[in-house]
Amino acid sequence: MVRYEPDVDLSGKTVIVTGANIGIGLEVARYFAKNKAHVVLACHNEKKAKDAIADIKSTTGSDNLEFRELDQSSFASVRAFAEKWTADNKGKIDILVDNAGVLGRGKRYLTDDGFEEMLQVNHLGPFLLTNLLAPHFINNSGSRVVNTSSRAAKWGKLDYDNINYEKSHADGQGYCNSKLYNVLFTKALAKRLDAVQSPTVTQVLHPGFVTTNIGANSTPLTKMVIAILRPLFSINSVEGAQTTIHCAVSKETGDKKLNGSYWDDSRIGKVNKLADDAEKVDKFWDWSVNAVGLKPEDVIGSSAQTTVAA
Repeated sequence: MVRYEPDVDLSGKTVIVTGANIGIGLEVARYFAKNKAHVVLACHNEKKAKDAIADIKSTTGSDNLEFRELDQSSFASVRAFAEKWTADNKGKIDILVDNAGVLGRGKRYLTDDGFEEMLQVNHLGPFLLTNLLAPHFINNSGSRVVNTSSRAAKWGKLDYDNINYEKSHADGQGYCNSKLYNVLFTKALAKRLDAVQSPTVTQVLHPGFVTTNIGANSTPLTKMVIAILRPLFSINSVEGAQTTIHCAVSKETGDKKLNGSYWDDSRIGKVNKLADDAEKVDKFWDWSVNAVGLKPEDVIGSSAQTTVAA
């Protein structure tokens, strides 16, 4: 049963939601707007994002909404987003929701950066974005980073010899792997935030089997399987948004003792034993740093990283 999150006054808070123009991201953004936050819809498609803003405005009455272009399949776009945020003196970020994600296209599809699309959009893009935006939240009391994973992470594997699918590729396994990476990233992020005594809390979650457009570019077989399963198991986007909202605003998920936890239906769950292996989690963080080309001073936990004043 879905646990609905009560309203929380978010006046004066700044929230960024990636992939906020549709599905779960749209409903998460709507909740934040209804509760008086300044909401940034970080999306690739400007028209769809502006349509979403009009929709949210019509249902909440909020004018405190803005679109900012972000394409997580492009490291250049992620870097441009972070640079523009700083250049525009936008200051503090209270909640960052890494929500955007994709399912494969039925074949190995590489981004312009040379990475398999699910690997980059679902993990490397959010990883880079979070590190680059860290100066805006890392010393912010009450700040949170919320990462969207899936129960599919249970079947994820970590194989550095085939992490970019040079040897073999399958949409299902690739998606499971990318969702495992979200969990490993969150575990490593929590450790590094705690190490620098940051007040920021990060959580990772499974939103439920939600009726969204994910898989729109996948194979006919994948689309058929999704179509069969949805009537049996799926929930709608409002229901699917609840665990994300819980991780973003509830008192329970703001507890530092629970930093880096995995949540399912607004409850702590377990998803993959690899997430409990500190050595593997740390190694994956280091691999991700190298993959996205982060400078040492831009890595969360680096003594060189500076905080941008609000």
